[in-house]
Amino acid sequence: MNVDPSAAALRREERAGIGYVYLALALAFVTAAPALFAREVFGDDWTVYYIYWTQGAAGVARVLWESAHAGFAIPMTLFVALSNDTPDVSARIAGLACHLVNGVLLHSVLARSSYTRRIAGLVTALFLLSPFYAIRLTLNAVYDFFLLFYLLSYELSYSKLRALRWSAPVCLLFALSLETLIALEPLRVVLAWSGRERWRQTLARLAPFWLAVAAMIVLRLTILGKSGHYAGQYSFANDFSIIANALYAHLMAFPRGLGYACSRGFALLGLPVSAVATLAAIAVFVRFSSTALWMPWVLNGRSNRNATLLLLMLGAAIALVGAVPYALAGLYGDVTRGESRLLFPSQFGVLMLLATVIQAIPGLRVRAAAAGALIAIFALSTAHDSKWLLYDGLLSSDMLRQVRAALLADPEP
Repeated sequence: MNVDPSAAALRREERAGIGYVYLALALAFVTAAPALFAREVFGDDWTVYYIYWTQGAAGVARVLWESAHAGFAIPMTLFVALSNDTPDVSARIAGLACHLVNGVLLHSVLARSSYTRRIAGLVTALFLLSPFYAIRLTLNAVYDFFLLFYLLSYELSYSKLRALRWSAPVCLLFALSLETLIALEPLRVVLAWSGRERWRQTLARLAPFWLAVAAMIVLRLTILGKSGHYAGQYSFANDFSIIANALYAHLMAFPRGLGYACSRGFALLGLPVSAVATLAAIAVFVRFSSTALWMPWVLNGRSNRNATLLLLMLGAAIALVGAVPYALAGLYGDVTRGESRLLFPSQFGVLMLLATVIQAIPGLRVRAAAAGALIAIFALSTAHDSKWLLYDGLLSSDMLRQVRAALLADPEP
């Protein structure tokens, strides 16, 4: 039977990088598994525990509403109510589950557009093992919970059922991470753009989503804004130099994050063993670069070069737009575990830039080697963070039980 070469090439391009997705899903689960049952209480988690243990679910809802985190109230209350003795464990399991599902949804969304299809597999793999959001296995995993609704807004917009397509913009009303809502909208524009339809038709399809985003911005600045004890916190900075310095520091956190991932990843097993493991990963990626781990060269042909330029601009736009809301308040993300949550929106742009640059390298085996080295370092860094949570959790679990007993006995400071 004769096979159309162009059709076969198209099918192969549609499956490009799928091996990276399967591998990253497995690595994300395996490297995070040791920390799933660690009893570490991290940062603001203490506030949630204290309020719930002393004031109940109503108190949790009140303090999260006042701190402009009203959407966090539902998942956090479920964690502490359903798993009263181990809320951190349930949060980690739920966070990892949402993260893995988000990886599948992200690949599905990126693979639908001819502009992003070529880098979909590698972007998804890097996202699943991203070292830039280092507090995923805590109650702060609600960022993954909200991202799930945002990605559903993309997925449902392609549904064959009209009712599901109409419900797609409604998902944004549950994706309560405002910075992520704003940062990822340039991606929606690129995915919606098609040369086969007029620009008015494209705008008509995008308008409901933009109205939902605008509604969330208004709500966050008014009804869902900070109040009570938190009134005025993180208000807009009046000094332009503060905003500029915060924006610069936020963007420079990503190069530092790569250095952090490399140093912490190699510290996990020691430099010699980690170097051997990374070289072994590179060898495996090179070996299967033409089969299971094949990914296309994005500079092959004029149309592909134009699409690559668009991807570079898109990645830069997402990274910048994700940083602006924080910079306006004089805030910025950093590679430390607490402040890495502020890097969550911008990381999508940075990961797109990394994937595009790697796939712009000529030479199939060289591209595979670069991808293999980066994925190995990311995986080692994720495993190191799991080890840190597990080790620190073992030390603090007894202290957690003692503090809880003391709070229940006498909740006054």
